[in-house]
Amino acid sequence: MPRKAPSSRVKPLKRRTHQEIISRRTFLVSAKKAGCLLSLLSICAPFVTSQAKAQKRDYKIALDEILKGATPTQELLSIKMPEIAENGNVVSVTIDASQAQTDEKHVKSLHILATENPWPDVVTFNLSKLSGKPAVTSRMRLARSQKVVAIAKLEDGSFLLSEAFVKVTIGGCGG
Repeated sequence: MPRKAPSSRVKPLKRRTHQEIISRRTFLVSAKKAGCLLSLLSICAPFVTSQAKAQKRDYKIALDEILKGATPTQELLSIKMPEIAENGNVVSVTIDASQAQTDEKHVKSLHILATENPWPDVVTFNLSKLSGKPAVTSRMRLARSQKVVAIAKLEDGSFLLSEAFVKVTIGGCGG
């Protein structure tokens, strides 16, 4: 004789109200709106990226904005970089302007520009007399083989400039 399940274990289904259950119609309308939004975003994405590409800056314009017509001297500033970078994503750079530092004349800012990057302004370091030795070390990303320019702005408004060429290889191969 088969056993019957005790009635105490079976719970009756609770009836839900109309507001508690999402209807199939509401679900389909929401899914349609989400699909339209995603398709709109995919249509607009190429326009946004093409606008970003159109906003590339020129190296000469960035250099002129820093120098503002002044002629830099190419001494007392050193830039140390590897001649060949195996990976353009992490290229180390060291700028040292310690020979230019005196009590009357100190380095106010150090700029690094990359001539072939879409945005040549890599970084600007603002310094003061309290900053100590005007030397910085950083890493930067280079798009391709190019010249990297370091500019030091002194307190009196004069500029120092130093350049280094870096060959960026792709995957360790000359490129």
